[in-house]
Amino acid sequence: MSKIGLPNRKYIDMNIFCDGTHHEALAKSLQYLFEKRLRHKLFFPYGMEWFDSGNWLIGKPYGDSARNTALQFLSGALPNDGTGVVAVPNKMTFEEFKNTHIDIVIASYYDHIDVYDALIKTYHPNAKLITQYGNEWPIHPKTRNLLASTAPMEIGSNINRCWYREEFETNIYEPDNTERTNLISCFSNAININSLFSKDWSDFLSLETLLPEYEFRSYGGGCRDGSLQEKNVAKTMKKSRFIYHGKENGDGYGFVVHQIACSGTPIIFKGHQYKGKLAGIFLEDGKTGYDIDIRHLDGVVESLKTASNDEILAMGREIRQRFIQNVNFDDDAHKVRDFLEILQ
Repeated sequence: MSKIGLPNRKYIDMNIFCDGTHHEALAKSLQYLFEKRLRHKLFFPYGMEWFDSGNWLIGKPYGDSARNTALQFLSGALPNDGTGVVAVPNKMTFEEFKNTHIDIVIASYYDHIDVYDALIKTYHPNAKLITQYGNEWPIHPKTRNLLASTAPMEIGSNINRCWYREEFETNIYEPDNTERTNLISCFSNAININSLFSKDWSDFLSLETLLPEYEFRSYGGGCRDGSLQEKNVAKTMKKSRFIYHGKENGDGYGFVVHQIACSGTPIIFKGHQYKGKLAGIFLEDGKTGYDIDIRHLDGVVESLKTASNDEILAMGREIRQRFIQNVNFDDDAHKVRDFLEILQ
């Protein structure tokens, strides 16, 4: 990861508030972008007053457990399901938000767009609202400034927009002398408990049964083999022979697919899940891995049994090369700086 900073021409040393701690990798990416590269100050909500005042809605889909979700993300409490404590960086209480000069408010959760628009009008009428999309949501009617880590989509000409990729610590994923083992790992969060991913999990288990010569591991929130810290995610990717990535509906961005590509590890995937999406460039049957949609499970099993080491290494080099050719966080930071210059 480049350590450069990009001084702004018009907006310098701004205070930026964002709800991004609901996704740890997103929060880190925003810190890399706005603090390390663009030299602003980035704050995240902290304290239950955000929830109690109706200004933090991420737990809303969970009904009666919404407050427990809020406790996890707003105070660092250990959740009832034991999935892990959320470390809130650059904490800002609701009271501090009201009494601190804020230049930009970023809503990275769709239901917060209306909430944050109202907060701006009440407490910071000169602040600008940015809607950050990491998924392909419909364009919210109050969107005037769109920062999107998705494939470009059709939007109104009246909207200030910037397409970029969310940054992560690439140096820990870059291939090194780590020895590849007969490990097929998976990093899809909740793949075994989310009903949306039931077929993906079933296919993982089928491959595990049909390929006893391989060791299978599933890591992530709620997953069979537990969660790993990011440095250990990177280490595990780099020692894996293949990575299985099934995620029905895919992602708008796809942190895991980008990290896999950076690590130079061939991938077992389903092409339809990332067709037309930003991470789709890294997925090509026979070139960067094996597509279950094309080969079906039996064909993937046969390929895994018969592929030579040279063929596997070639697929790893290809997916790594595609990452190098398509991902440039320096260029993205310049684009975001220009985007900030014309906020509406």
